Amino acid sequence: MQTIKLGSENLTFEEIVSESTQTTLVYGLFRDDGTHLGKSICISNKYNGQAWYLDNIFIFPEFERKGYGSQLLEATCQALWMIKQIDIVLERPGDTVASDGFNRQEWYERHGFKSSPEPLTWMIHKYE
Repeated sequence: MQTIKLGSENLTFEEIVSESTQTTLVYGLFRDDGTHLGKSICISNKYNGQAWYLDNIFIFPEFERKGYGSQLLEATCQALWMIKQIDIVLERPGDTVASDGFNRQEWYERHGFKSSPEPLTWMIHKYE
């Protein structure tokens, strides 16, 4: 369990053990009052253990655009690297821009992920 400060708010980042398996890790981000803000799902064996695969990361709609996703992504990367110091890979979201202007690919890039050259469709965050 890790405590994260976001403005005046204290958040808790922890593994959701009941949803994790031998090859899948599920992490959650929670407020102090227990409100579940979102989760990340990571797979350890997709690339024969050579890279983590970030299968999904999401914040529940009512909590979007408040910085929670950035906190969850950063904490997830750190947690994975504490387990095994290898790169993190995800499927590139493409040029999808939400109706409110949010660009997922740019968001991942702001957090250290780099796009693969075309026609490949993944992004990678190198362990450093």
